[in-house]
Amino acid sequence: MGLGSLPGIGRTARRHCCWISTALVLLAIAAWTTAWAAQPVTKFGVDPRYSPRELFERYQPFLDFLQQSTGYRFELHLTKTYEEGIRDLGSGVVQLGSYGAVSYIVAQARSGGLRPILRGLRREGNGLYRAAIVAREDRGIRELKDLRGRTFGFGSPFSTQGYLLPRAMLEQMGIGLNELRESAHLGSHTSVARDVLLGKYDAGAVSDIKAREYEELGLRIIALSEPVPSSPIVAGRGADPKLVEAVRRALMGVNAQGPYRGLVKLWDQELAYGMMEAKDADYEGLRELVKRFGLIERREAGQGPRR
Repeated sequence: MGLGSLPGIGRTARRHCCWISTALVLLAIAAWTTAWAAQPVTKFGVDPRYSPRELFERYQPFLDFLQQSTGYRFELHLTKTYEEGIRDLGSGVVQLGSYGAVSYIVAQARSGGLRPILRGLRREGNGLYRAAIVAREDRGIRELKDLRGRTFGFGSPFSTQGYLLPRAMLEQMGIGLNELRESAHLGSHTSVARDVLLGKYDAGAVSDIKAREYEELGLRIIALSEPVPSSPIVAGRGADPKLVEAVRRALMGVNAQGPYRGLVKLWDQELAYGMMEAKDADYEGLRELVKRFGLIERREAGQGPRR
């Protein structure tokens, strides 16, 4: 007769085995958790193009995907202003990030050592985006020339779509800032769209994505800029090359019609349609505008990217 057949012995042995198995599983989980907690966190920055809530909703699912795909830990890093984002990108506070072209250009000029690795294809599939100038339907503004003598809301002075491109559009129409009755920098594209919709400003400058979101609420697109290369995902100074390559591989495998199509719907629309390779030369034309409008100092403009 075996021990398992003796009264009570089989039941006790099985219970002990169950406890041992449970303990081993718990130890394995604890060891994995400890190893995961010990892994350094990669800060992923995003400039404040939208409200903090919108940025969290659009970028946390994106970072969840990167975490699952690469095995690295990521933390969303937000700032109150574009200037703070430029500082954190250039100083190495963030290792990776999705930044507007102007933020990248200025951070590169000030600090060097940055590398654009990817940019979004966007819905059109060409990796280009536009700035939009919008106004309320009832303001009687139909063309750019109608903006003379009106109030105008820009985004941050370091925003590509909220300031740089719209400023160039007004200049091409022969409208200087002094020909506007009033102009102000309102921060994010969300803030500009909201204040124009509320009637605080006659017109404003936003991203083409935000302009289309607000069309249903009563904003009219007055003009669109020429298309320019979309915002880069930037590797910061000192970013681990293995991390950068893991992120690049993970994102290059994503497209809106692939197996991740349900997930990418939650991402920022600049990124949700797949990625293409990015390089510094993509932003050379915008760099000339950045210099013209004085967004980098003359001594910085002459340095070029530092390696």
